[in-house]
Amino acid sequence: MSNNKIKTIIVVFFMCMATSKLVHSEKAMPSRNVNNISSESYSKDEITYKIDLINKDIKSLEEKFDIKKDVIANAQQNVNFWLTAISIFVAVFGVGFPYLIGKKYSIEYQTAVDAAKAAAESANDSRKLIESELLEIKSLKEESELNANIIKEKAAIIRNINISEPITETQINTVNEVASDPHAPSRERLMALAIQAREKRDWHNAICHWRSLYALYPNDVEILFSLAYAIQSLAKETPREERSKLILESIELYLKVNQLSHEISTYLNLGTAYDDLAKVVDDGKIDLYKKALDCFNTILEIKPNHLAALKNLAVVTIHLAKLTSGDATLEKFSESICYSNASESIKYGSGAYNLACVYSLCRDMDTCKKWLTIASETDQLPPIKHMSTDTDLDNVRDAEWFKEITAKAKMNS
Repeated sequence: MSNNKIKTIIVVFFMCMATSKLVHSEKAMPSRNVNNISSESYSKDEITYKIDLINKDIKSLEEKFDIKKDVIANAQQNVNFWLTAISIFVAVFGVGFPYLIGKKYSIEYQTAVDAAKAAAESANDSRKLIESELLEIKSLKEESELNANIIKEKAAIIRNINISEPITETQINTVNEVASDPHAPSRERLMALAIQAREKRDWHNAICHWRSLYALYPNDVEILFSLAYAIQSLAKETPREERSKLILESIELYLKVNQLSHEISTYLNLGTAYDDLAKVVDDGKIDLYKKALDCFNTILEIKPNHLAALKNLAVVTIHLAKLTSGDATLEKFSESICYSNASESIKYGSGAYNLACVYSLCRDMDTCKKWLTIASETDQLPPIKHMSTDTDLDNVRDAEWFKEITAKAKMNS
């Protein structure tokens, strides 16, 4: 509803109220019959008196009417005042209240916007930080993968090292790198440390590292073999009375390796371990030598003309020949010569030393000299320490040519 309509309704309402009050007061006035004036005969004084009364009544009515006009005017003023007040209130409420409410929500909205902006900036910073960290992680991953591949290559080199054969320069360089790398896999690092010790002939430390690996990997063929080899090598440098215990332990380990994998190198070392044990025990020598022969013959079944197996067969048959007599001895010497000749057919000079030993035992000095000279010329002589204590050469040890050969060997050692 508009302000004009509200104003009109209020004015009409107050005028009706004022008129009602006026009518009510007129009804309360004494009734005067004007018509009676004309019908009655009055004296002049009476007429004058009546006229005065009428004038008074008229004046009284005029005064009352003026009062009513004032009442109506005041009512109109009150109406106008309240209409104005109401209009102002409506205007203020209609405009100001929404403004105030709007201002409140505007502040809250701005606060929310600022908070959202701050959150967005924080999220953006976090995103940048995460992206940076992801790039760093990616870089570290690539570096780790590269290092892992390098370590795998080095580990493969170490695992492919034959512990019973000489190590190459490339292999020893790799071993040194892995041994000094604290981040290298524990298995390969322990292996590298063990190989380093082996190169220094520090068999005690080598055995310590191999035992640690054996505790972690009890069924690992390579570790078992390496531990057995280190123990067998230590036995050769141990006093005779303490040697058998170490050799027996190495034999047990080689037998365990054979249960897991049938390898030529295992049969070869097991055969030499039986041979070594036979040399230090008083009983059962022949049985031990026969076990050694079985190992070397097994190798020939796997790989005919295996040079190391042939050379070891020649040595063991010489030992057996010395434990027999008569025709049995000659038979074993003949077998040894056959094995050595087979070696010579594969590599010239490889069977020369064993042939010299057989002919020395048979007291064939000239043939012994021939083969010992060939062994010297082809660098197939054993270490001078071995030659100096080898009883197979006792029959020629005082010969001048033998002294010349041993002197030359000392110079070259």
